Amino acid sequence: MTRSPHELRFQIEQMKRKIEELERRSEDRISYLTEEKNFWNSIKSGNDEETINKQYKQLEASYLQYASNIELDNNKEISKYNFHIDELKNDISQEEAKNAKIVTENIDLGSKIDQLQGEYNTLINKYVFLRPKFEKLLSKVIQTKVQSHTSQIKNIDKITNSLSSLEEKLNREKLQIKDECDFYHENKKKIKQAEDIVKRLEDALLDISDLPEFSAPEPSDLINNPDLIIKFVDNVEQHVRTKAEEREKKLSKNNRSVAATMSESRKSPLSKDVAKVICEVGHKVVDLSNEYSSVC
Repeated sequence: MTRSPHELRFQIEQMKRKIEELERRSEDRISYLTEEKNFWNSIKSGNDEETINKQYKQLEASYLQYASNIELDNNKEISKYNFHIDELKNDISQEEAKNAKIVTENIDLGSKIDQLQGEYNTLINKYVFLRPKFEKLLSKVIQTKVQSHTSQIKNIDKITNSLSSLEEKLNREKLQIKDECDFYHENKKKIKQAEDIVKRLEDALLDISDLPEFSAPEPSDLINNPDLIIKFVDNVEQHVRTKAEEREKKLSKNNRSVAATMSESRKSPLSKDVAKVICEVGHKVVDLSNEYSSVC
């Protein structure tokens, strides 16, 4: 048991007083023994009666002092032990009071424990009674949650598949739009080339002074109607042949020389530049017509 510093100091002081008492007792005993020794030595030495009586009185006084001190010390020890016994009795009384209080508290605690044990048993019974219902309800909740999660996973899979399909469709549409854009730009480029050729054709046609005005189509008509250019070329050739025949007849009537007549008749119906432009326009128009047909 751990002791407090106050208790330790108290015990140390007690031990010091005990040591002092023992030392004082030793001194008294030594003094008594010395007187006793001197008395017996005096007797052995054959001293006179007066000297022996003197030694005896000294021995008696030393013995009385020694006995008195012993009795005093014993009374002190008895008083101290009695005081200590009273303290112990007081402590015992206090401990018994504490024990009685503890017993009362233990009885109260026992009652509370019994009450709690009864409540615990009641709860156990309720738990045993409610556990099957709880497990059934928990199983149902878990099953519902699993079904819900399974349904959600299926919906997520459907959405994922739909997104994948939409993504593929979007990619295809992107490629299609890109192809259409490329086709549009290529056609735009070809149309621009055709418009340039038609413009050149129009400029070349202006050089033919004897071509009737009603037979000259618009450039846009030539692009939108590929057959028109064929018809137009046929009309031009027919007109040129007619003019050539008229020139030949006129030359024949005027009796021109055969060389001049042959030279006149061998003239080309159209100039080489005009014929070249017409051929280029025909090829471009045919190509455009084929491309529009494939797109449609």
